[in-house]
Amino acid sequence: MKKLRWFDYITINIYWLGLNMASGSLTPIILPYLVALFVGEEVKGTALGTLRSAGLAIAILV
Repeated sequence: MKKLRWFDYITINIYWLGLNMASGSLTPIILPYLVALFVGEEVKGTALGTLRSAGLAIAILV
């Protein structure tokens, strides 16, 4: 196994930054909008809570 150089660490961090930006924008911005499109206004909060809870449970298991 070769030793990582300083620019290898920067490359890894750039990939991490991209993944973090994608997931960081998905949860608070895009997900509530998509939930509002698929379910009615009266169950929007419940559906969003269920979806986020399911996502957290999957993240814990993986």
